[in-house]
Amino acid sequence: MKPPYALGFDAASYLISALLLLYTAAELGGLLAAVAVPMLIRCLAIGPLTAVFLAGSAASVAFLAVAPSYGWALLALFLFGLATSS
Repeated sequence: MKPPYALGFDAASYLISALLLLYTAAELGGLLAAVAVPMLIRCLAIGPLTAVFLAGSAASVAFLAVAPSYGWALLALFLFGLATSS
């Protein structure tokens, strides 16, 4: 009997890899924020920068709620990680 998924993996393996990819996208956003925010603070005032990141965090969560596909959800979680790690 042929397995129901490609390469012989079962549904649980695909679910775990999909969740790990989502987690990785959020962490990559955090890594980018850890590098970019200190550079931005040198050029911009901290108050407006914080307001932009807070608004970006709210917008990314709202977009994640209505994301039309998995790829868009990855982008939303990347942006959420970027906004919340600052």
